[in-house]
Formats: sequence, structure tokens, C-alpha cells
Amino acid sequence: TTKGLYQRVLTAAGDPEWVQRRPGVHSSVLVAFANGATHFFAAEWGQGVVHSSDGSEWSPLGTGFPTADVGRIALGVQPDNPALVYALVADGDGALLGVFRFDDAGGAWKRISNPPNVLPSPQGDYDLAIAVDPTDENVISIRRGHPCGAVTSRPAVRATA
Repeated sequence: TTKGLYQRVLTAAGDPEWVQRRPGVHSSVLVAFANGATHFFAAEWGQGVVHSSDGSEWSPLGTGFPTADVGRIALGVQPDNPALVYALVADGDGALLGVFRFDDAGGAWKRISNPPNVLPSPQGDYDLAIAVDPTDENVISIRRGHPCGAVTSRPAVRATA
């Protein structure tokens, strides 16, 4: 949301309420579940990617995420593989900054080489989407929306870092 990340919690009386956990504009939030544990990921507009194991405490995800001229960020993850996260990143003007991959094993973000430019006109602050193939972690699909309702979608892309 434009007002931060919120978590629905129960009060001492057992009533639900929304509690802000992080301020700022977040453009993408994902959840993955594996080995009995839930993992949360969020992209803060212009800042980077954070993660949490409980939805309450958040910390930066890995190292090496771009820090200069970052705009909107869209995230993709396999629902049962929280060790792998992709980020489709626009720059501050809405042009494609890049596609990045985080592997928990290495702990660092890596740029994907030669992604198709789904932002031929600077529109990266509007409806970015990225999805990871549920059976092949090296295949992603990226797309963008258009203010008039048209959608530009590229076929699945084999991602190599």
C-alpha cells in the first residue's frame, strides 16, 4: 500500500486489528511456504526487497540489490521455494532497470542477462508482473499493463544469472 505494510493481529480481547509493520510504499508482497515455515517478501518502491518469517519483523533480503535510480519493483517466487526470489525492477523514470535473481545459497542478488524489454516506453510504474514457473526455477514470465487496458506479455523467458 502507499501507507506501509500491515499485519492483521488479534488483540488481547481476541478482536482482529491491522497493525502497521513498515512505513513506505510497497509495490509487491509475496508469501511462500516450505518445510512447515512461512516466508514473506515485500518490495519497497525505490528502496529494495525485505523479508520476514513472521510478518512482524522485516530485514533486507541479501546483498547486491541495485541502490541507484530504483523505481517500482515486482517480485516473483515459487510458492514452495522461498530460497529463490526474482525482482523485475523499473528505474525512477519507469524504464527497465533490470531483472534480478536472489538465491538463498549465495545470499546475493544477481542481474539476469539480456531480459526482453517489456517497457518499450517508460511505463515501469504501472502494473509490472513477474512469475516463476512452478516446476522450473530458471523459467520466468514478465509482463506489463497499459493504462488503456492492453497487456504486453512476453513468452516465458529462461533466466540465467
